[in-house]
Amino acid sequence: MKRMSVAMAKSRRHAGPLRILVLLALMVNGFLTGAQAETKLTVKGNLQQMSCDVELVTPASIAMGVFLSRDFQDNNGTAAISNITVKVHNCENVDPKKGSVGLQVSGSTLKDKPYIFNDNSAGDAGFMLRENDVAQGPHNQVLVWNGPLDTFFAIDEAVKDGDVTFGNDDLDPTVQEGVLLNYGIGFVAASPDTLPTASTTPVTASLTFTFNYR
Repeated sequence: MKRMSVAMAKSRRHAGPLRILVLLALMVNGFLTGAQAETKLTVKGNLQQMSCDVELVTPASIAMGVFLSRDFQDNNGTAAISNITVKVHNCENVDPKKGSVGLQVSGSTLKDKPYIFNDNSAGDAGFMLRENDVAQGPHNQVLVWNGPLDTFFAIDEAVKDGDVTFGNDDLDPTVQEGVLLNYGIGFVAASPDTLPTASTTPVTASLTFTFNYR
């Protein structure tokens, strides 16, 4: 038997404008006596930092429990499901009408399986992340994954490393109290047909959630 945990990392915005200073030197050749030989023009342009605070509402470490290999096999590859809620708030200079917003997820995955997160790429089990729902309201509002174990393993619905989750239709960062983005996370085998090997080393995955605005 092995003890499983998921460690989460959060991303914070970096405040302050980015500034670009461009200097243009315009050379003028004069043929008239006393003409000025050169002139200088300074052009300034500002690039503003456009971001939001990203904060975990659920604990930064989740213990999924202890399972046997047959627990995965009995439920189509999933032994357990937990929940992750991330709050997006304190947005600056973000307008979903002028750009694309979302929350990017990144982390190490199993080899050739970018939809199963595991700090050890050579493992035979890991964690599958799926979008759940969006909530606007109190900081402690968390939505629970309601689906059964045997339907959670779905490659087409899984969040892959580098995916930007929840688009403009779901995430409105202009809401004053912030937006809660909910995910279901399942402890899964490499495939529904795989029996993970028992080990004394816990299976872990570290996920980073980053606000994305383009």
